[in-house]
Amino acid sequence: MTTRITAAVMLSLTLAGCINAEKVYQPHLVDDRECRGLGLKPIEPAYVTCLAELDSARNGRSCFGSCH
Repeated sequence: MTTRITAAVMLSLTLAGCINAEKVYQPHLVDDRECRGLGLKPIEPAYVTCLAELDSARNGRSCFGSCH
């Protein structure tokens, strides 16, 4: 019984790590999905601004709408 509980906990921790791996290792893909989700297209200047604002927010900076 203890072995099953330990296995379940280990599996849960492993899966939790996989879920967050995209944000840790590929934040540009997360940002792209977020900006596209707002209806922005990569050819639009607003898309570039969106990416810059998300990057700044992730790094603890703020653009206040003036990121280029």
